[in-house]
Amino acid sequence: MNKQFLWNVGSFIIILVLLIITIDSKSSEGKLKAELSKWKSTAISEQEVPKISDDAKNFVKALNRAKHKNFLTGIALEEYNKAINEEESHDTDNHKHINFGEQKTKILQVTTEKQEEDQAQSVVLYQVIYESPFNQEDFGVVDQRVLTLLMDINWIKEKKNYKVSKYTMKVLNDNLDEYLSSLAKKGDDIE
Repeated sequence: MNKQFLWNVGSFIIILVLLIITIDSKSSEGKLKAELSKWKSTAISEQEVPKISDDAKNFVKALNRAKHKNFLTGIALEEYNKAINEEESHDTDNHKHINFGEQKTKILQVTTEKQEEDQAQSVVLYQVIYESPFNQEDFGVVDQRVLTLLMDINWIKEKKNYKVSKYTMKVLNDNLDEYLSSLAKKGDDIE
């Protein structure tokens, strides 16, 4: 009877150990599935970065043509609507938009990073080139103004598309400043 008792206890312990191992492996499998799901979601989210970078380029170009409303949401859209309403309330017959020449936008660099699953941030380095009607390179007259700007754009996902929730711009270089500075130096030399 002693052997039978030991056999039953041993069998019970073996079954208990196997049961614990099975439960532990199921728990580990659940954790592994959750981790895998998280990584898949991150990978899908990161695949959106090139599209957001393209949207950043398009936003900058649209902004410089004052056709950027469709890119905006939240505070950025509210500020846009407020600025439009203010302009309309100040618009008079004397206030006309005059064409002073051609404007080009040249994107130099775009970097985009995901902040969270539905948020991203882009930084765009670009130039806006204003060519006056007097710009005639054939005759050796180059009359253009070049602004080098850095734009910081915060994106938020709405439905399936990312929209601009906030953006800030910083002027890095203005060739007009250089030109005016050179004129001031020439004026100092004359005296």
